[in-house]
Amino acid sequence: MSEATSVPSAPDRPPRKLYRSGEGRLLGGVARGLAGHLGLPV
Repeated sequence: MSEATSVPSAPDRPPRKLYRSGEGRLLGGVARGLAGHLGLPV
């Protein structure tokens, strides 16, 4: 019972680069950068 399953390919777009926001302190900047990368409201 072996069935081949196909994995849908990802759209052809370049990977987004992570960055640290210049606003706030070190940890806050990292959190804001990660939230911005994930599209979460900050």
